[in-house]
Amino acid sequence: MTARLTGPFGTVDDLKAASAVPGLVTFTATPVRPTGTPGERPASTIVIGPDAEPGFYDLVTSVIDGGNATSSGSSIVRVVPER
Repeated sequence: MTARLTGPFGTVDDLKAASAVPGLVTFTATPVRPTGTPGERPASTIVIGPDAEPGFYDLVTSVIDGGNATSSGSSIVRVVPER
């Protein structure tokens, strides 16, 4: 299982329309390799640096099963300043 977060984008529409935008940063999670133990609940963590700019980020996840089939997904995450 892999995950990465790329941004910032000013709006959701900017994120959806983007193909190559200068100034983007990517935060990547350490890949998780589940053992297949019954009841296992693998989790992935992405550390967002304190210097990350506020905005909308594209979260992309990917999972490769034992038969090498890949499933992936994408979500929009909003990063806001810490209070």
